[in-house]
Amino acid sequence: MLAAVGDSTQAHTLFSEPLLPHGGPSGRAAMTRQGPLHPRPEEPPAPPGDQGTLALRPQAEEEADTLAAALANPHPEVALPLDEHVLRVLRHLRPATLGRRRRERPDAPSVGATAHELPRADVEAWLGFALPEFPDLAPARLVCLRREPGPLPRRGSLMPNGEPFCVRVALLWVAPDVDLDRLVLRRGDGLLQGTVNWQPGRSRPDHRVLTTHFTNPAGGHTSVTVGGTQVGVQRVDPELTRIAWGRDVGDDEFTVALHVPHEPRQALEFLLRGRDAP
Repeated sequence: MLAAVGDSTQAHTLFSEPLLPHGGPSGRAAMTRQGPLHPRPEEPPAPPGDQGTLALRPQAEEEADTLAAALANPHPEVALPLDEHVLRVLRHLRPATLGRRRRERPDAPSVGATAHELPRADVEAWLGFALPEFPDLAPARLVCLRREPGPLPRRGSLMPNGEPFCVRVALLWVAPDVDLDRLVLRRGDGLLQGTVNWQPGRSRPDHRVLTTHFTNPAGGHTSVTVGGTQVGVQRVDPELTRIAWGRDVGDDEFTVALHVPHEPRQALEFLLRGRDAP
């Protein structure tokens, strides 16, 4: 019975042996392919249905939700302790992937060989505002450095080509007894560094247009508000965060930036424990 059902529904091959004219065996075999006696009817294809949306991994869903919340509230006011929303945003900032790290020279010059120290009081008087202080670094001292020798130029001074002077002062927090002529800055040395830039005649970028971007090639970044001042937070390396803000003194616009040797959460908490920053 099973064989009969199989022959009636499946294609198969018939074997036979042709006979000679006188009816004797020919010694040759012949094969004939036999199609199915009763082929199964083909079922019509099912109509295309709604396949829906593929679900993301739980981590990706959480990241997408966090980004949406950050874009909806782009510059939240922050204070210690940081709230859960800000902590989630900072946790998702990815380090920079753009370019390669520069190879450090084993014979790199010292700080004292490439820059000139300026008295902090003179720099603050010239700027018109106090430079940041961080109790966490005590008893470290702040060193103000400039590549060009001599005092800071008078406001409104012009270069020989008629362009206004652009001033950049480097900030470096070091131990009280450090010798700048022997200090060589290395990546990952754990020192807090920063800059103050003044570019008269050039508009400072409007930080209010910055939005949160977790995977920017230059480093994931976001924006928060500290004491009414908008502050940008960018993760440059896994343990290096750039924090920047603007200061207006009359018609002059300054940009202050710090490179904090911590991941974003620790870096922002470090900033909030400081004074005059921003």
